[in-house]
Amino acid sequence: MTAAVGFYADDFTGATDVLLQLRRCGLVGPLVLRVDPDLIARYAGAAVLGVAGTARSLPTADMAAEVTPALGALAALRPRVLQYKACSTVDSSPTVGSLGWAAEAGADLLGQGLVPALFAQPDFGRYTLFGTPFAAQGGAVHRLDRHPPMSRHPSTPIDEADLTVFLARQTGQPVTSRPRTTYAAGGPLTGEGVVVLDALDDDDLRAAGGLVLGVAPGTVFALGSGGLSRAVGLHLGSPDTGTDEDAALPPGPVLVLAGSQSPLTARQIAVAEEDGWPCRAAADADLADPAGLA
Repeated sequence: MTAAVGFYADDFTGATDVLLQLRRCGLVGPLVLRVDPDLIARYAGAAVLGVAGTARSLPTADMAAEVTPALGALAALRPRVLQYKACSTVDSSPTVGSLGWAAEAGADLLGQGLVPALFAQPDFGRYTLFGTPFAAQGGAVHRLDRHPPMSRHPSTPIDEADLTVFLARQTGQPVTSRPRTTYAAGGPLTGEGVVVLDALDDDDLRAAGGLVLGVAPGTVFALGSGGLSRAVGLHLGSPDTGTDEDAALPPGPVLVLAGSQSPLTARQIAVAEEDGWPCRAAADADLADPAGLA
């Protein structure tokens, strides 16, 4: 086993979140920006290795061409956990960025009959209780199908908060849940198909991480957010010694490209401007020559 965690992230932002969560647990490694098996193999000795992909926005019919080679190259490194990183707001549908398809792809690759799925990320205000996700917004916590942005998402709106129903639309495999009320009693995950795990806090994440690692003695494929990364990192890494401030900024200039239209992103940009960061809208020419943004 050459790595603690190998992961494919279905968008770039999610990929950086995994790196942060694992770094907080003492696990570090590189992120590659294209699906290139030779490039992935070059970093075989890293404790963590990630691929930043685009599957979140791809038609489901087009996902295999990108995701299958990435998962295969990462699995060849024999990590303890092979993660398909999805957003904690479960962005997906049967036709766009299907997480059901991703679960089947990972299970088929490893011959794994059960796929744990953990979307909760308490430090982001994202929770799952009895298989139902909730997310904080505007000082309140909303069930995800009543969450202001996600219930009206232009591409993958959440119209059903029960993840056993929502994800079952995307896969022919059974989808069940393991509630947090069973964690104290112990016992491994059982059954087949996708099993959604609850979490409201770090104690739940630690318990859920143990359940994930108990699925198999070798590489375990799992589906989920940065909360899943933290859950397994609490077991595979060192005690939680890092903080967000420790990982905040490297020395030297920093270029940030914000592509989200989320109101939260707009507020973050406003705060950056208040702190003295020069901010402006990027044009097509800037993307062709990012040096021009300096």
